[in-house]
Amino acid sequence: MSGPGRSPAPTPGRPEREGSPTTEPGPQRLADRIDALSAGVGRAMRWAILACVALAAFSALSRKLFLYYSNAWSELQWVLLGAVFLFGAADVLRVDEHVRVDVLSQRWSARTRAWLDVIALAAVAVPISLLMTVLGAAHAWSAFVHGERSYMADGLIVWPARALVPIGFVLFALQCVAQIIRRAEWLRAQPRGGPGS
Repeated sequence: MSGPGRSPAPTPGRPEREGSPTTEPGPQRLADRIDALSAGVGRAMRWAILACVALAAFSALSRKLFLYYSNAWSELQWVLLGAVFLFGAADVLRVDEHVRVDVLSQRWSARTRAWLDVIALAAVAVPISLLMTVLGAAHAWSAFVHGERSYMADGLIVWPARALVPIGFVLFALQCVAQIIRRAEWLRAQPRGGPGS
């Protein structure tokens, strides 16, 4: 079995076909479902990118042809881009395309990289994601309660954009859990002293 580093099948234990049914025990089934959620959200973000491009084109044409422009259109583009970044992060983690310090990680064994992933995800990524979820939710709720609007003329209400933060970090924390399950299962399956050591 290949190691947990970057490769065509970078996440140990992931089913070969995305969304394929699994007969694995509880933790693996949970990881499969989280993967399916992240993949689905990632696919939806393609439409958000398309909508952002279409909105930018419409805004430019409206300004040139009809001499009309709304700040709300510009802000909506920012919201869509924020959604792509925050909601797409979990899918990027799922396919193992996040930033790594490859100069260092390539020197380590597959087992060492798997252990470091488990420790980093459990001790850093998940706690920070939960903290950002709590803080982001409080920030969004405050904006909702007080009816905050953008400081720009004809700008959007603020709380939907702020709500993207806790939702995005919940998705990311869930995918961290799936990655921890994958790596823990891979480590458990590797014989000590084997090729992954």
